[in-house]
Amino acid sequence: MGERHPLPQGPRCIGVPHVVGRAIAVAAIAVCIIGTPVFAADPDSPDTLSVVDVIACRDLQEEDDLLVAVHYNIDYSVTGEPSQTAQELFIIRLFSSDGSTLHGAVQPYPFYNDGYSQGVAGLYFPAADGLVWNTAYIVQIAGNPAHYASPPSVNHALDGGDYSGFDGQEDNRAALYQWVIDSAEDLESNWTATLLEHTDVGTILDETGQTYYAGAIPGLQALCPQCFYIEALTVDYTERDWGTDQADEYAARYDDTFIGDGMDAIADLFEVEAQLLGGILFVLFPTVFLIIMSFRWFSDSTPALIGAPCIMAMGALMGFFSMGVFAVAGLCYAIFIAYVVFFRTS
Repeated sequence: MGERHPLPQGPRCIGVPHVVGRAIAVAAIAVCIIGTPVFAADPDSPDTLSVVDVIACRDLQEEDDLLVAVHYNIDYSVTGEPSQTAQELFIIRLFSSDGSTLHGAVQPYPFYNDGYSQGVAGLYFPAADGLVWNTAYIVQIAGNPAHYASPPSVNHALDGGDYSGFDGQEDNRAALYQWVIDSAEDLESNWTATLLEHTDVGTILDETGQTYYAGAIPGLQALCPQCFYIEALTVDYTERDWGTDQADEYAARYDDTFIGDGMDAIADLFEVEAQLLGGILFVLFPTVFLIIMSFRWFSDSTPALIGAPCIMAMGALMGFFSMGVFAVAGLCYAIFIAYVVFFRTS
């Protein structure tokens, strides 16, 4: 605040009542008081402000990208937490090694306990940002200058132990996965909450853990999908080759056997294909016989309609019935069943 100067004395006004002069003086003093800024006191500094652990991983989504994940502690267990959330009062920033350049900043995610106690945060930089691997960048946790005249702060310079030490997506994702699981175990103890689920395929984040980590480290599911229930997979669109190898195998089932030789001899006698002959003998005749007996015994075609597809399927598997004809017959049966179920009225 600047130096207070006495109010200037104006010329004495003759004929102005004394009470009016007092009123003018009081009004002038009130204007001075109202116009003087009043600064609120800073929020309390935390009992503990620390960087618990850091990991830097690259090649997670594209070559030469960089994620700096921070496990922090903003503890007010003795002093008592401020009325504002940690998101309002604190900022996590990444500076150049000399502190002259700010590369990125995030705020604590106030998911649990308003963001106080332990938590995690992440700063992701695509390859275009040009951050250099194995550089001593400075991670800083500091009070927000909008609330602190003298913000509390702590710095942590990245060293070789903070970098994953790997090249390529697979190894870096594995390193980040282990860091996330380890930090979640620490948070479970610190928060007295459950964040992990142990499955047959490994430990993953449960619903609470997924909600917190997805908010604390935006984009984590794409950067480290193995931490979550559902992983992002690349769909294989390779066109499949279709052939008749299996059908040919069925048709040749009895080649060089006495059954096959007998069928070939009879087919040559009637100048037809052996499979056509087999279809007539082992599929058509039994199906007609089944229909006749169904009407004779039950006065209904339903048993025959149930048994005929079974006869055709067995005939196709044994090589006596063409797979192409079997497919056409199956389609006809499907149309007939649809007619019976949806259109027939009696």
